[in-house]
Amino acid sequence: MFSIYYNYLPGDEIWAVLKDNSVKSGIVIEIEMDLTAVQNLIYYWVRFDVLKGSQKINQVRCHPTMQDAFNAVTAAFSPVTLTPTPTITVTPSITLSTTPTPTPTITITPTISITPSPILARTFTVFGGGLDLGAGTVATTSIYTYLTNSAVAGRNLSYAAYGLAAAASSVDGVFAGGIVTSSPDVPTTSIYTFSSHSTAAGGNLSYSTQNLAGVSNSTVAIFGGGRINNLAIDTTSVFNFNTKTAIIGTNLTYSSSYFTAIGTAINGVFMGGFTNNYIANTTIYNYSTNNTITGGILSYAARHHAGSGNMYVGVIGGGADSLSSYLNSTIIYTYNTNTSILGTNLTYSAQHMAAGGDENIGVFAGGNTVAGYTNITSLYGYNNNTTTVGGTLSYSPTYFSGCSVTLGVNS
Repeated sequence: MFSIYYNYLPGDEIWAVLKDNSVKSGIVIEIEMDLTAVQNLIYYWVRFDVLKGSQKINQVRCHPTMQDAFNAVTAAFSPVTLTPTPTITVTPSITLSTTPTPTPTITITPTISITPSPILARTFTVFGGGLDLGAGTVATTSIYTYLTNSAVAGRNLSYAAYGLAAAASSVDGVFAGGIVTSSPDVPTTSIYTFSSHSTAAGGNLSYSTQNLAGVSNSTVAIFGGGRINNLAIDTTSVFNFNTKTAIIGTNLTYSSSYFTAIGTAINGVFMGGFTNNYIANTTIYNYSTNNTITGGILSYAARHHAGSGNMYVGVIGGGADSLSSYLNSTIIYTYNTNTSILGTNLTYSAQHMAAGGDENIGVFAGGNTVAGYTNITSLYGYNNNTTTVGGTLSYSPTYFSGCSVTLGVNS
């Protein structure tokens, strides 16, 4: 048995030295290993431009910082002093004639253990907080596992709230803001550590709000919008996963509340919502520059919806619009083109639901149906745009939120 160690995971930003010795930053999309090579070569598929495909880069050309990449280029062109190797002539005294003995061919099938840094595979979503049937405002969580399509109770959040938002890195989820029993809106956060299923209080957001939205990559979460004094706002707060603290971010391009956000490892997209009317607008938030620009218009205007996605598309579903208080319709938003089309209907109609997912499916869960609070779920397949009935949550929440392990994509 032998182990293969690699330095980067999908979603990580790296600096690559290209074949022309130029240096460029990109996002790791996939890891490829050549086990037939003597030294078990590792390659990273890296996307340098969201509008183009990814490129295969040898691990020796990948570096964690721009300076490291430039140092590698400089070292490659540094002058080298060569010491001549003397020429030795050997004159054989005897020529032997032998009959070769066949060497048996042995096929060895190694057992491979791939040991990444202590980061989880993206296998579950943590749903938390909200209003629970018969229990009021709760700090409850429910862990939904994709493989089994089942959920179990998780560790309670460090505060009870509804109308909160959530986002995640590859290590932690963060639940933020909302309404608590003693205040209409708070800046409070709760950190959910995926590996240990433990919770702890995090640093406050830079503003107090309720019914906000959150989206993230592996480094920061952007929480935006919400309501203060019953008015929708465009404020944002940038939460750093390393320091567990937040600073003021760049305002969204429109004010909104009761909305959702999804995105890639590069940009978050805030979608729809409500001011005094239903909204079909979107705002694109770039994590590295903190710039915001107007995105594409959604296929319909809605609020109280939920969203999940992979690195190519986001799916938002459920909610309410001007014609119906309980929707099962969905919208597919393509990041490369910033355009949207109608998707396949969910298997149930609800508002105030939450969503999470992996690279293949989104899990739309809970919410408020015409019959009341529910714990049912609907699974959305990104590749074939099909929906199926999922498992049930361990509680029946509404006005709650969910987050999944982020390997380049937030859910």
